Amino acid sequence: MHRLLSIVLLSILTHCGVNGSRPPASGATQGTAIPSQPDPAALQPARNRESKASPPDADTPSLVEPSHADLNSQLQDGLNRHDHPSLALILDAQTGAVVAQAQHRLGPGNAITDRRVHPASTLKPLLSAWALQTGTWPADAQRSCPGPDVAVHGVQCFRKHRPMTVARAIATSCNSYATEMATTIGRDEVRAALSRFGLPSQLSDETSWHIDALGHGEVTVSAMELARAYVSLYAEIARDPKLQPIADGLEQAVLADYGTLHGSVNPAVSLSAKSGAAQVDDGWLVWLAGGTPSRAPQRVVVLQAEVPHFEARGALFRTMTTIATGSRSFTDASSRRTPGAPTGSAASERRGSR
Repeated sequence: MHRLLSIVLLSILTHCGVNGSRPPASGATQGTAIPSQPDPAALQPARNRESKASPPDADTPSLVEPSHADLNSQLQDGLNRHDHPSLALILDAQTGAVVAQAQHRLGPGNAITDRRVHPASTLKPLLSAWALQTGTWPADAQRSCPGPDVAVHGVQCFRKHRPMTVARAIATSCNSYATEMATTIGRDEVRAALSRFGLPSQLSDETSWHIDALGHGEVTVSAMELARAYVSLYAEIARDPKLQPIADGLEQAVLADYGTLHGSVNPAVSLSAKSGAAQVDDGWLVWLAGGTPSRAPQRVVVLQAEVPHFEARGALFRTMTTIATGSRSFTDASSRRTPGAPTGSAASERRGSR
C-alpha cells in the first residue's frame, strides 16, 4: 500500500511540474547588466540544438534572440569590450517602451536620459520628413554639393557630392543639401520640425541658426529623446507614402557603397539608420540612430560613443548593431535591394563621410 501511495504521489508531482528545479528568474530592471550569460543552446530553437554552431567572430556576438535581461547584459558586454565612453538604447518601435539599455564610462548617473550632446546629422531625416510632409520642400528637388571649398549659408560639406535628391542626401549626409533645405523652409519651420519630434526647439539667432538645423550650435539632446524621435519618425514613414524617400535614404546609408554607415554595420543585419558625428576635444562624438528590421522596424536602436578617431566607430557599431538586431542578423543581405542605389562602385565618395 505504501509503495502504491508513493507512486501516485510521484505521478502527481511530476504532472504539476514540481521536479526540484529552481523557478525561472524574473526579468531584471531595465538597464541593469546581468553578470552571467544564459546557456546559448537553451535559447536556440529546438530544431537547431543538435548542430553545434561555430564560434562567433570577435565582432559578432551570439545571434540568438535573448530575453530583455539577457539583451541588457549583451549590450553591456559589447560596450565594455570596446571600452569607449558609450551607450546603447533599444526601444520598442510601436510603443516606445525601453527594451534594453547600457552605458559605459559615462559617469555614475543615467547618461541615457541626462547626458545632453549635439545630435549632429541624426537630425537630417527628421527635418527632411517634416519638409516633405508639409510640402515646403519637393521630394524630387535635386541639388548639387559644392564640397568643402564653398560655404552654403555659412556651412561647408565635408566633401563634394554629385547632384542628389532627398534619399541620397540622407544616405551621404550632405551638409549643403540639408542647409539649403533648412534655409528654404525657414527658421520657424525648423523649430516646428524639432518640436514635432519631441526635441528642444531653441535655435540660435537669425545669423547662425543654420548650424542648429544640422544638429550643432544650440541644439542638444539626450539619447532617450533622440530614440523617441526616431520611434515617431518610423511611425510617420509607415503611414505616409510621401516619406518613402526618407525610408530609402536610411536604408541606403547602410547598404549603398556611398552610405555613411556602409562598412560600419554587420552586412548580415536588417537595419536602416542615420549616422551623426561632431568633433570634441579628444576626438569624435559619433551616433547611430535607426530601426530594425529595416523596412518594418520593431525596434529603434540608438548608439552613442566618444572615439579618438572617426574610423574607430566601425568596430563598435558592428558589434552593437549585431547584438541589437538579435536573430534578425541572419537576414540574407544578398537578397535585399538598395532602393535607388547605383550598381557601380562609388567607394571614393564616402571618404570623409559624417
